[in-house]
Amino acid sequence: MCITATQRGALAGGLKTKLINFEFLRESRNRDFGTGFYTTIDLNQAMTWPVGKLIRRIESGAETISSNEIPAVAKIRIYPERYGDDISVKDFRGESFDWVRFVLNHRYDSSLDRCLCDTREDMPHPQIVCGSMADNDTGDVIAEFIQSGMSLDEAEHINWFGRNITRSRDGNRLLGLELGDQIAFF
Repeated sequence: MCITATQRGALAGGLKTKLINFEFLRESRNRDFGTGFYTTIDLNQAMTWPVGKLIRRIESGAETISSNEIPAVAKIRIYPERYGDDISVKDFRGESFDWVRFVLNHRYDSSLDRCLCDTREDMPHPQIVCGSMADNDTGDVIAEFIQSGMSLDEAEHINWFGRNITRSRDGNRLLGLELGDQIAFF
């Protein structure tokens, strides 16, 4: 579906005035890095997210799709030099134990108003988090983690979670950009 120049202008204007819709995020829970605004450096990945959501909506039997549900990808430019030193950034490069533990803690239990960083980490939740995406069906992996009685504090259990979220649906191990890259803003 094509949009008109007027619709494109309205979309861009809306993003400039309110990039993050916290009311929408209020319903969002248990994401890789917590509830936030997720972006990626990979255009193909960026296109997959909203289209996949629309496909799932259609497959679930939606009889109508409104114009505000049509997927869009926005290119956002960040100017770090315009921000002071008061922005906290957590940058995971690679699938380290710390990355797995951070994802596990947020997939286990987090929402817009609460996450385990508040009680488990030595500082509040970072304002920006960068790193790999958890792959596979993380919902099923976290469900098995909980049902098996695994602990958030046991290294062996954290490593089990890490092995299972870095595999494709057909069981192949994925590393680095094969998993996908994400930058989340909080």
